[in-house]
Amino acid sequence: FAHLMRENLAKNSFFLQLCFLGRVKYPEGNLIEANKDCFEEMKQSLKDCKVQYHHGDLIAEIKKQKDIDFISLSDVPSYFSGKLEKDFLQDIKPSLSKGALLVNRNYLRIPEANRKSFADISNNYRKYENIEAVQMYRIEVLKNE
Repeated sequence: FAHLMRENLAKNSFFLQLCFLGRVKYPEGNLIEANKDCFEEMKQSLKDCKVQYHHGDLIAEIKKQKDIDFISLSDVPSYFSGKLEKDFLQDIKPSLSKGALLVNRNYLRIPEANRKSFADISNNYRKYENIEAVQMYRIEVLKNE
């Protein structure tokens, strides 16, 4: 919360607007994907991407794939525990291409995962984290080595 309050105006924060106003009243606080121009650009970019929908256990579904070059796990690993928490990165590693990027948005805690053979390149993206609308996540960007 200290970072959230020091680095942002409430008007520009999705989360602070929800806390203080009970709704997102000012468009400046909308998440980037809610911006029409950004949405249209993403939609056009998808024409050059292979997008698949899978319904099932996240790690099991990733393990079925080959040569994945980007995965955003959102904040899901924040809720892992035990063996799953420790091993999930190594479990999905065979499905990743060399140099693949993996993004975690850690919410209440950072998972105690085995990050062996993953380079933490989060600092390369810090400027974007500081303008992210929610400001409640510690964003981790890992590169498969």
